[in-house]
Amino acid sequence: MTALFDTHCHLQDRAFGGAHEAVIGAARDAGVAGMLLLGYDAESNVNALTIAQPGVFSAVGYHPHSATELTDVAFATLEAQAAR
Repeated sequence: MTALFDTHCHLQDRAFGGAHEAVIGAARDAGVAGMLLLGYDAESNVNALTIAQPGVFSAVGYHPHSATELTDVAFATLEAQAAR
């Protein structure tokens, strides 16, 4: 069987209602070997890092729609998060 890797997901989004563990389990059952959760604002970055686990990786950043939130403090926080 070919291993699948989801290169772009947002399991930390409120639309999942906190059911990310169930979604990860269902994905693994379907043959998904790994996932990359992408942060897109301050809150989603923290949540992506919290959800990360073996086979579920996180990347932090800001979507252009959230660019107005970028301050010196936000950049410093993002740099510290990315180092994780």
